[in-house]
Parts: sequence; structure tokens; C-alpha cells
Amino acid sequence: MPSVLAAPPTDRMLQARRGTAYFSRILGELSDDELTGEREAAIVARVALHARASAETLEALREGWPYSPHATPFDDESVRFTSTLNAHALRNLHAHAVVHLNVEWRDLPDTMWDASVTLWDGRTSTPASLVEDRRRLVWTAAISLDPLARISAVPLDLRTDDDRLPVTSTP
Repeated sequence: MPSVLAAPPTDRMLQARRGTAYFSRILGELSDDELTGEREAAIVARVALHARASAETLEALREGWPYSPHATPFDDESVRFTSTLNAHALRNLHAHAVVHLNVEWRDLPDTMWDASVTLWDGRTSTPASLVEDRRRLVWTAAISLDPLARISAVPLDLRTDDDRLPVTSTP
């Protein structure tokens, strides 16, 4: 049962939203040819599918469903398949998934932020943990798309030991 004292992780959500905006800007700067490269398309597909799967998980929790009836799979096979979409479709998938996730973050009652949710892979988590996962994913993905990105934009805890180099592993 969710705690009555739960609250949305507003600082982490703000960082996730800033990371998403940063990622979206980099995505907007990529040409269609660059975006249809295997690596870049996979990064965008992973970020978009994560937003969609997270939004659907939160919607299911908020609506009282035991699981999301529209569950978007979020696994390597789904990312590979989604990355075959054309550049326009990838951009739209990302944009729509981000809006849906923001709506679910906005509409989730405070008392549900530490509720147990079953994820797309069968693991259990909490909405607050999903925000942290999202924050890490979008910043890592942004840096993966643009390794010359401003290190000052990346949250301190996501930087490597060498402050000049951002996290560059592909999400």
C-alpha cells in the first residue's frame, strides 16, 4: 500500500525534463540521414520506448489496472524493431511519448509515488524510481548522440570522474 507521505520527486523530475529537452534539441539538430544511422536510431528508439512504457505503467497504476493493457515492450528486440522507423516517425514517437509521460507525471497522485509497479520486464519498481531511471537514460542518451555536449549541462552525479568527459555509454 502506498505511503500517505509520498510525494513526487520534483528535483529528479526537473532534471529528467531538462535532460529530455536537451536530448530533444540534439535530436532536432540531426539530419534525417544521421538519424537513420543504426546507432543513432537505436538511441532515439530506446529513449522513446522508455518514455512510452513508463507512461503506460504509470497510467495503469493511476487507473487501478493490474497492468497496462497497452503495454509497450521495452526490450532490445523492440528497440531494434523501432529503430527501423524512418526519421520522421522516430521524431514523432519521441515527441508523443514525452508528452504522455509528462501528463502521467502530472496526474499521478502524491500518495502513489512510492507504490509498487510491475514493469515491462516483470521487475517491480516505484514511480519515483522510474523518474530516476528516466533522468539517467535521457542524459546518457543526449551525451551519446552528441559527445561534444556541454559538460556543465549534465547533472554532477552523472558525470565521470574526469569532469571534462561526460558519461558516453549508449543507453
